[in-house]
Amino acid sequence: MRGTALSRATTGTEVVEKGQRDNPDLVIMDVRMPELDGIEALSKLKVSSPKTSVSHHDRVRLVQ
Repeated sequence: MRGTALSRATTGTEVVEKGQRDNPDLVIMDVRMPELDGIEALSKLKVSSPKTSVSHHDRVRLVQ
């Protein structure tokens, strides 16, 4: 059984780099990120880490 690890990335490029290195089971990220947006990062991540689970939502709910 594997333990749980949490990693944080502040740019889309960093998400892809960490995904390639760590091969995560799950990634939760924003669509709007510097350097590489979440859609582009997801595209690259799915190629480099195809077993990573992805969840998306088609509606945005802003809390004020």
